Amino acid sequence: MRKFSERPTVALAVYAHPDDADVAVGGTLATWSLLGTETHLIIVCDGAKGTHQATENVDELRAKRAHEIAAAAEFLRVKSITSLDRPDGEFENDLELRGTLVRLLRQFQPDVVMGPDP
Repeated sequence: MRKFSERPTVALAVYAHPDDADVAVGGTLATWSLLGTETHLIIVCDGAKGTHQATENVDELRAKRAHEIAAAAEFLRVKSITSLDRPDGEFENDLELRGTLVRLLRQFQPDVVMGPDP
C-alpha cells in the first residue's frame, strides 16, 4: 500500500459528464500533473444532451463533447480519459456500472479518487 502525501502518485477523477471534472477539480489535476502525478479521468456519460439548443444534432454534440474533453485533458496534462459513453441522463446506477468502475479502480490503483458530492 502506498502512503498518501500532498502529491499523490496516481490520481483518478470520476465524473458523470464531459465538463464536470475540469470545472470541479481541473486546477488540482493540472497542479498534480505538473508535480509528477499520473492523473486519469473517467467520464460516465457521452454528453449528448448538454445543450440549451433544442435543435442540436445529438451525434454532432456527442462528437463535440468528446473533442472538448480531449482538449481539456491535454491542457490539464491528464494521462488518460476513459469514457463509458453511457447515454446522457439515461443510465442506471446498476451492478454493471459499478463493476466497470471497480475494474477501472483496480486497473489504475489510485492514491486518491475525486468525484462529485451527491
